[in-house]
Amino acid sequence: MKEPNSSQSPWRAISLVSLIGADLVVCVLIGFFLGKYVSDLMGDMPIFIAAGVILGLAVGILSIVYILKRFTEDPNG
Repeated sequence: MKEPNSSQSPWRAISLVSLIGADLVVCVLIGFFLGKYVSDLMGDMPIFIAAGVILGLAVGILSIVYILKRFTEDPNG
């Protein structure tokens, strides 16, 4: 009989999908609020909000790549 592999658990897949979604949302929201803060400091320039969202999206994507690398590496060496 084949022993179950802990790296192929459905709970592990659910946690990965949840982590990716939450990470992307948090990064974009932080970018938005930082952009809004800078926009308010500079005199209500909406370009900073857009730049903050784009920067947050880029950071979120890089973070997702890092998360995927961590989840897909072999824990046994």
